Amino acid sequence: MTILARNAGRVVPRRRLLLLVWGIPCESSTNVLNVHIWSLRRKLASIGAPQSVRTVRGVGFALHEPD
Repeated sequence: MTILARNAGRVVPRRRLLLLVWGIPCESSTNVLNVHIWSLRRKLASIGAPQSVRTVRGVGFALHEPD
């Protein structure tokens, strides 16, 4: 979440997240990032921010900047 927050409004590539958070140097068959994003979205929805994390298909994820 910290990496997404520091880059709010910008797309953070999947490869960068995997490297910075889990030390995984390249895209692999792991689904750890997908599970983490799912959990993050669920937690954000519970506090009334269900659309906060945006998926940019084939690229990565972005945290929506509040208006």
